[in-house]
Order: sequence, then structure tokens, then C-alpha cells
Amino acid sequence: MRTGHLTHEEMQDWVMSDGQGADEIGAHLSHCTACQEELAAYKLMLPMLETMPAAAFDFDVAEMVLANLPERQVGVSVGMVMVYLMVGAGVLAGLGALYVMTRYLAFNLVAGIGAIMIISVLVFQIREMVKQYQRQLRLLEHC
Repeated sequence: MRTGHLTHEEMQDWVMSDGQGADEIGAHLSHCTACQEELAAYKLMLPMLETMPAAAFDFDVAEMVLANLPERQVGVSVGMVMVYLMVGAGVLAGLGALYVMTRYLAFNLVAGIGAIMIISVLVFQIREMVKQYQRQLRLLEHC
């Protein structure tokens, strides 16, 4: 047995289904006068809603929105140029460090290969970071 009143959604569903559905709702309505009164109001409203004309704007919404959007600028942004310059400088610094380590510091072959692997991982991480940065910029441009 239900102890609380019906929700608005339950009453609306009951009216729309012509009283078909959950027996629990029917049992509650049989003894709750407050819900019966509210349900009667919904039964009066439903036919009025069906006969109401559809709402229509007296202006073109799409045209209004498009007129207020900023123009899209095509080209490379200064921020992206800076990102590419920093990535390039990082790659060059890494290659220079690798050259110094293998040439002048007399690292053996294993250390050189390890350094190459570390630098490769860093390059791929930086590349992924730049891609993520570009995706976030594109998302922000569409907002």
C-alpha cells in the first residue's frame, strides 16, 4: 500500500493511459481525495492541451542565431606556432643531448639505445599532448 501522494509524472501517465497501468496507483486513488482532485485537474487540462495551436515564432530563430555568431577565422594561431616551436626546440635539445652522450661522454651502446628509447617516448608523449591541445581548442571554438 502506498503511503505518500502520487507524483505529477505518475498522475500524467495515469491520465494519458486512460487509467491503465499500475494497480498500486489505482488503489491509492480510490482512497486519497487530494490525489483525486489533482487528477481531475489533469483530466480537464489534457483535452485543452490537445486543441491548443502549436507555438510559432514570428521571426526566424536560425537567422537570428547565425547573425550573432562570430566569424570563423581561418589560419594558424599564434598559440599553435608557439607550441610547434617549443616542441621543435625540445626535440632538438633531446637529439643534441643524445649526440653529446654517445659521442663525448663515451656511453656504451646499451646506454645510447636506452637514451634513444627515452627520447622517442618523450617525442610521442609531446605529440599526443599537442593533439589533445588542438582537440580542446577546436571544442572551445565551437562553443
